[in-house]
Amino acid sequence: MGSAGRMVVAILLGSGGLLACWSGGGNPSAEERRSASVVIFNLASEPTSLDPARATRLADLRVIGQCLEGLARVGTTGQPLPAAAESWEISPDGRTYRFRLREARWSNGDPVRSSDFAFAWRRVLDPGTRAYWADLFFAIEGAQDSYRSSAEARLRSPLGIEAPDDRTLVIHLTRPIPYFLSLVALEAFLPLHQTSVERLGDAAFRAPDYVCNGPFRLVEHIPRRRIVLEPNPAYHTRGAVTLKRLVFVMIANEFTEWTAYQRGEIDITNGIHRSALAAMRGRRDFRSVPLVGTSYLVFNCRRPPFDHPEVRRAFALALDRQSLVKHITRGGEMPATGFVPPGIPSQPGGADFRVQGGDLLPASALSDGEWKQIRALLPPLPGNIIYSYDANESQRSVAVALQMMWREKLGVEVGLQSFPARLVNLNKRRGDYTIASASWVADYLDPTTFLDVLRSNSPNNYSQWSDPRYDQLLDRAAATSDATERTDLLHQAEGVLIEQMPVCPLHFYAIAYLQRPGLEAVERNLLGRLDFSRAHWK
Repeated sequence: MGSAGRMVVAILLGSGGLLACWSGGGNPSAEERRSASVVIFNLASEPTSLDPARATRLADLRVIGQCLEGLARVGTTGQPLPAAAESWEISPDGRTYRFRLREARWSNGDPVRSSDFAFAWRRVLDPGTRAYWADLFFAIEGAQDSYRSSAEARLRSPLGIEAPDDRTLVIHLTRPIPYFLSLVALEAFLPLHQTSVERLGDAAFRAPDYVCNGPFRLVEHIPRRRIVLEPNPAYHTRGAVTLKRLVFVMIANEFTEWTAYQRGEIDITNGIHRSALAAMRGRRDFRSVPLVGTSYLVFNCRRPPFDHPEVRRAFALALDRQSLVKHITRGGEMPATGFVPPGIPSQPGGADFRVQGGDLLPASALSDGEWKQIRALLPPLPGNIIYSYDANESQRSVAVALQMMWREKLGVEVGLQSFPARLVNLNKRRGDYTIASASWVADYLDPTTFLDVLRSNSPNNYSQWSDPRYDQLLDRAAATSDATERTDLLHQAEGVLIEQMPVCPLHFYAIAYLQRPGLEAVERNLLGRLDFSRAHWK
């Protein structure tokens, strides 16, 4: 390498040189980053937490996933793959999992032990942690009782988590969980370096004290500006990690992001502004990948006229979903013909649940004859129906399109009100809305990650709808060990959901973004997670 190349590397890899500010001047060019094996990704927003027990947003999870590695990981096609565990065995009744950990070390040189997983999982089940994901652990024997016990009783309460030796982790479940391997890939199930967390508390999740077992380690975090990661020298496949530095920046505005990309200041955008999608689609740096998620409307089923299922169905059937994704969203989304999106197997290794279940809603507009029959059954509609949506330009475009479709098909003028996303969610929790925007992205790859949202007791069921048939079908599906019977019960439950229509699916998600040519092997899975461990410049 010549002296100029060494100077570039020194600038990029120095402790304060990379992206010294976004104040103009001094930022390394794309060619300089390519030479120095550096990648800059726009995270779009500041993570709320890098503690895997408390992290909730995709920005949080994308950073954590570079620093920590779980027993398994979800591959690009959705299949669970070995990660910190080199292998596993499942008992014939599907209730006991025995994981064999590979030989690995933390970034500080300590060995990764099965007790690190046991400690992290027990920490989630301690209410004092204020973990967001605790309910996902309740399938483990004794977990729900432990979570609801006093601190003293919790120490004595039996729990189905065993670490018989440093490289063996045994988990006992209350019932078979066919998607358990997908579940343990979630960030809340990642291991923690016990000594660091017990000694430092919340500071253990900040640079430079974040002890990592993943492909990268956290070296710098300047809130709302950048997060800098470097390869973890102790990672078990360190030789495969070729990036010298991975930088996350936080540019919330899509126009500012586009300008930064054009100037060569970032290598991967978080998204693409709707107005630019048509122009971007033909470029070789344009990418669109599916995301296992559904955009939908939620009806307040206790507020007229949506206390009548026929009205909810009419509002849902009035929408031309194909037109919506073709002319409005335009990011590679698909019309939502059910609530559960494609990409989720009906059972491990089984057929796609959406393909198997077929279309429960039409993608395109109904014929005039079909529509006349629906309108004939409708009661008179009030003129004070309001649709509440998140205050951003893309949601505004969708809202106007929905308004026009309802006007044309139903002859009703639906008012539009935009609010900050936080306020929209607050109003939904309070029941202070008539129709509102909503979305759900899979936590794990099983139909229940969507269907459980509408259970009567679900905290995410903002529709205030309840149907004993629906709950009973989901309960029966959870209780059976017969995979075929379980799939059939889940399809029946989705059928009840679409028949009653407390929610109105709009489209299945896709992520459209730009990635600089020459940057390869940045893996994205169906849950929106990123893996930079094999990323490299061509």
